Amino acid sequence: MTASTSGHGTWSASDLPHSGRLAGVRAALSDTHLPWQIDPPSTPSVVCDLRWHSLDDARVVECATGPIEGRRGRAELRRTDDEMLAVLLVMSGREHVRQGEVVVDLGAGDLLVWDSRVPASFCVREPLHKITLMVPRDRVPHAQATSLIAAERPLGALLSSQVMSLARVATDMGPVEAVTAVDVVTDLLSRTLAGSAPVVDGNSLLASRAMTIIEHELDDPDLGPTVLASRLGVSVRTLHLAFSSVGKTPAAHIRIRRLERVRRDLADPRMAARTITEMAHRWGFADAAHLSRTFKKAYGITPSAHRQDAVPS
Repeated sequence: MTASTSGHGTWSASDLPHSGRLAGVRAALSDTHLPWQIDPPSTPSVVCDLRWHSLDDARVVECATGPIEGRRGRAELRRTDDEMLAVLLVMSGREHVRQGEVVVDLGAGDLLVWDSRVPASFCVREPLHKITLMVPRDRVPHAQATSLIAAERPLGALLSSQVMSLARVATDMGPVEAVTAVDVVTDLLSRTLAGSAPVVDGNSLLASRAMTIIEHELDDPDLGPTVLASRLGVSVRTLHLAFSSVGKTPAAHIRIRRLERVRRDLADPRMAARTITEMAHRWGFADAAHLSRTFKKAYGITPSAHRQDAVPS
């Protein structure tokens, strides 16, 4: 049984058997947050709790999740019927979000507005609690594709407070009150965005270009900061400065993405015949021992143990 966005309700992955949790999370997040593709998590246990309320033509969703990542690509955009804006407020934890040319690491108190029309991806590496307000895009004429709102500024602080209050009192609202409440919040959102610039600076753009190259060349064992800087026509120092905008080094991002590809392959029954050594060479690791050390340091489990947990025997 998946989440339903009519009225209000709650949903928890813990109510499902372990074997069905990933599919359940994918369906529940797609029902409440628009269609998303969810990737296998780094740990066998999938944690996700949702609480949602439909208010007039808007929806507010409270989400508590463990490590998880996903994306909205062409297939998900084609399955999206309505053009929506999402106001994402992080209550605790951290979430890495990429949409278009914008790459941001969100922490507690951060506000991000994302657009249903633009491909996006997210990655959660630690327990996260967030509230997302979904509103029709035509209600907010000043919206850019993606905007980070400064929560420490007066309008940003007020918007944060309204989103939190809306999530808290939504259950007790009648239809007329819901219409008024959504009008008030969307009006404030529109006025706030009218004075906000989208998050696109030189460092973010360069980091985004670098990440695109990384995604296409992860299997190249020589790929590293020096090669990457050469591809981009910048110095290694400039490349490191660009990655400071996303809170990690180029080498760390390459290592993380390679590990994530290996982890995905290990959980894929179609890859069951491939050895750990073959996977190591496929994704740019020197050998199986190097992969095993790096994998265990990142995830606390060896590749072979992760495969046993993830793939049914």
